[in-house]
Amino acid sequence: KTAQGKVIGVLAVQSYDKDIHYNKMHKEILTFVSTQVAMVVERKRTEEALRESEEQYRVIVEQSHDAIFIYSENKIVYANDNLFKLLGVSPKEIDKSNLLDYIHPEDKLVIEEYIKQQNRGDETLSDIEARIINKKEQLKVIELNLTKMFYKGKEAFIVVVSDVTGRKAGENLQKALY
Repeated sequence: KTAQGKVIGVLAVQSYDKDIHYNKMHKEILTFVSTQVAMVVERKRTEEALRESEEQYRVIVEQSHDAIFIYSENKIVYANDNLFKLLGVSPKEIDKSNLLDYIHPEDKLVIEEYIKQQNRGDETLSDIEARIINKKEQLKVIELNLTKMFYKGKEAFIVVVSDVTGRKAGENLQKALY
């Protein structure tokens, strides 16, 4: 049995010698051993489930069309390739970057306030729209969503950034035509 009392197997002991009889002490030892084995089996199953879950999330993040990164202790500690593409930087350059440096000057105050609100733990805020200027001097319109989390025991943000430049251009064109 597991620690929660769930039976996951049977440990059978048998002697072919008629003179050997098992007593209460033997039963207690076998119960202890079977509990230890059950805990190891349960831990292995849990570890495997965790590995599968981590792999699923990794694939989702890596295959996402959005830029996704984790920001902790004033630095990016994880980023998918779409962040590098969006900002026009290499993975090595991102380590030296302050993301606010890419935010359009007219949008910085709004983004800084959004970050403060999330840091204070205000209700989950919806996406916020802003403009960035990437390293290639391209102006992009983004939707940004921050969610507070813990990463390796420390407070962090998981940040999802959607490039909506094309959609915004289409909306502007539609407004101009109608």
